[in-house]
Amino acid sequence: MVKMFANFVLSLLTVTGTDAWETLVSLGSPEIACVATFADTAPAAAPTITVAPAHPTDYADLSVRFPGMPKHVTVVALMSMGSMKMHSPLVTLEPGSDPHVFTGRVEFSMEGNWTLHLVYDGAAFDQSIDVGQ
Repeated sequence: MVKMFANFVLSLLTVTGTDAWETLVSLGSPEIACVATFADTAPAAAPTITVAPAHPTDYADLSVRFPGMPKHVTVVALMSMGSMKMHSPLVTLEPGSDPHVFTGRVEFSMEGNWTLHLVYDGAAFDQSIDVGQ
């Protein structure tokens, strides 16, 4: 119920501007406090992973663009084959001249569908990649 109310208020604010916000805040209800929390903690945009070559066979050079500026970024490639789990060595991505972009190389031991598991500043992001196909 609170989430529905929060979505309604956020859409109302988008349409009518800040006067509606000031009126609702003056009501002082718990729902308004919840809406303020949602507005202040909107989810960050996901990083964008670029892979070269576009169809890798045994390695991929990664370029990862972040909406923010992470301090430490690692990636590992994971693959499941039935009950067996395969993984590449953990790679620490290096920042470039643009503090939003980190690069590195991941090596693959076989063809198939792999998942790039990216970890940065306490967050994680996964992206599938087809290798050798």
